[in-house]
Amino acid sequence: MKQQLIVSIPDATDFDLLPPQMVEVFSLLQIEAPTGWTMPGTQAYQGRRLVHLQSAATPSTIEWLIGLLNGQMGVGWDVEAAQEFNLTPERDEQGEPTGEYVGVYRKVPLSVLNYLADQYDENGDPLPRPTTPQPLHTYSGADQWVWADA
Repeated sequence: MKQQLIVSIPDATDFDLLPPQMVEVFSLLQIEAPTGWTMPGTQAYQGRRLVHLQSAATPSTIEWLIGLLNGQMGVGWDVEAAQEFNLTPERDEQGEPTGEYVGVYRKVPLSVLNYLADQYDENGDPLPRPTTPQPLHTYSGADQWVWADA
């Protein structure tokens, strides 16, 4: 089962210089190293940037990782969102979709909008910053991200 995560990290993070303990945790959790320094379609914001990770870890391990990184570990990494590659809609007793999904461990908060890359019109003028959920980069074959407060 594949999982995908959006993690905010200090902008100065050098993946070639990660502490050995982080490298070991990544290996144990089957987290593939990020394919780039910054998640496609995003930019640094207030000294932080987003990276997009994928993992083959179990759902309970992903939830543990969220607690670890967002808790007292103190490495400055925060899991902003985490979900399975392929989501299953939850259904009520009548079989109707509830709007929620099985496999979402942490929904994308609206604060992630601050990281989206600036967009420009045909004259090169900046477009207004988005205030509602936007499509985000996903891995090939993965479902779209589920947003909080959407």
